[in-house]
Amino acid sequence: MGKHNSTGTMILINIRRGLCNKRFWIVVGVTTIIYAVIIVLECWFPVQKYYRGYNTTDWYLDGLAALGSSKVNKILQLELFHNLFPFVGALAFAYVILDDRRHTYYYQIIQKKGLSNYFWSDFLTSGLMGGILAVILLLALIFVAKTGIDYNPFIKDAVHAYQEMFKDAICGKVYWGDKMIGECNNYLIWWSLGCIGFFLAGFWFGLISALVAFLSDNKVFVYAMPIIVTMIIDKWAYIFTIIFKNNETICNLLYSIQIRPNYSLFGDLNHLVVLALFCILTLGIGFGMQKKITLRYLEEGAA
Repeated sequence: MGKHNSTGTMILINIRRGLCNKRFWIVVGVTTIIYAVIIVLECWFPVQKYYRGYNTTDWYLDGLAALGSSKVNKILQLELFHNLFPFVGALAFAYVILDDRRHTYYYQIIQKKGLSNYFWSDFLTSGLMGGILAVILLLALIFVAKTGIDYNPFIKDAVHAYQEMFKDAICGKVYWGDKMIGECNNYLIWWSLGCIGFFLAGFWFGLISALVAFLSDNKVFVYAMPIIVTMIIDKWAYIFTIIFKNNETICNLLYSIQIRPNYSLFGDLNHLVVLALFCILTLGIGFGMQKKITLRYLEEGAA
């Protein structure tokens, strides 16, 4: 096949198609609005407490809770966020695979580009778009928290006082297993680690959703599968953590395997490696299932 029919070219076309789809940006918009509401509500009380009673005994804790970076970490630790975030895998691009089959658009692409190119371009695009959407959502959360709190002119006195208390605080600690590598004092580096973790998680969710979309016509199943997979992994990792509770090394490894509790742990390098391995494993599963998916599409085309 020529250069224009290559898998890489088709991926670029698909990414542009995904980014131009209004559903992609509706997800970003709605999620950002939800973030903004949560941040405003949670910031209101400590800020008001500063203006009405600065010398209260717990003003130090109020200050810790009022800063934008604290709001980002708190939202990432919410059970609501844990349960809904895996949806990015399906909402980013996987639904396009279902739409193409329902409208028989896929048949035209297969005739021009080939079935193998079609499978891998959509499979990888779903992963890449899942990663892109995950990173955009994290950046939107950081933007809303920073502009809504740290750079908000209406509460600048309170925020300035609270920032002074924590001006020497570190962003976070970087770990490899149970060993601390060092401390991170640069938020740009800290957020970059978060973006890497979110991209890997979104990429993995996208790959899972794509596989299910190729094998099923059920949208609910496609949307739910990333959540089901993460819940199963987290549950079994937690069970084995209890079994090997006396072995600190194994427990730390099992904790890194758990997906949902670790969204806010940007410095856990073990977790990033585990996510990368999950992505590689899912790509291998996709390679192994390519023949089955090809046969299904050929049967549908013949029918």
